[in-house]
Amino acid sequence: MNSNYGRCPICGEFDWINTHVCGPVYGVWSEDDDIEDAKDVHASSPEDAAEKFVSDRYADFECPEEIIVFVTDYGGHTWKFEVLSEQTITHNAVEVK
Repeated sequence: MNSNYGRCPICGEFDWINTHVCGPVYGVWSEDDDIEDAKDVHASSPEDAAEKFVSDRYADFECPEEIIVFVTDYGGHTWKFEVLSEQTITHNAVEVK
């Protein structure tokens, strides 16, 4: 079995390439944008799409604590989510010799 672990060139997820299946595509936009500004997001669910959108859009410390986003499945269903963000600090100890 020749498995390669890496980033999918279609959806960007890290997984075993020979067995990976991309999630469905959702259109996601914030309440400050219009539906025409929707970004395509591959995700396992509408909730996952909302979280990925916010994570990708606000990858730095400028992320608001709460943001309203809309998600469509391009099939007539649209959801509205409030995405809550929390910044965490990670500490790493390195031995000094």
